[in-house]
Amino acid sequence: MIFSRNAVIDSFNGQPTLMLRAANQRQNQILEASANVSFVRDETTSEGQPFRRFYDLLLVRSRSPAFALSWTIMHTIDATSPLHGLNQEGLRDCTASFAVTISGLDETIMQAVHARHDYTASDILLGHRFVDLFVTNPDGEPVVDLSRIHDVT
Repeated sequence: MIFSRNAVIDSFNGQPTLMLRAANQRQNQILEASANVSFVRDETTSEGQPFRRFYDLLLVRSRSPAFALSWTIMHTIDATSPLHGLNQEGLRDCTASFAVTISGLDETIMQAVHARHDYTASDILLGHRFVDLFVTNPDGEPVVDLSRIHDVT
């Protein structure tokens, strides 16, 4: 599996949304795929002790029955989100990072597969969105162009 170099935050259906991209480079599908994203930040307890805190982010879609091509993993930033009110500076100040995992079952060998990727605050691009991976080939058929997985506008 491959992950986009950056994650982006932009409006999706009128809501600020954290989005990152993953793609399956295998020639087969990953069945019952599940994604998890944890937001990790430095906090200070009420006693004044530094503490590294993990927040599991609620995803728009955390499961896919068959992960064949690409997957844009999204978290809506609303009032209940631990990202609510944070800008680029705020992400850097709390030494934010995001730990992403995808797990599933390789349909050919029937073995569990796992992939992991981390994003730091500097990997998050605000006000950007991913370019479309689907392009039209010379025969007029839509195909996925994985060379565009990292491209943003």
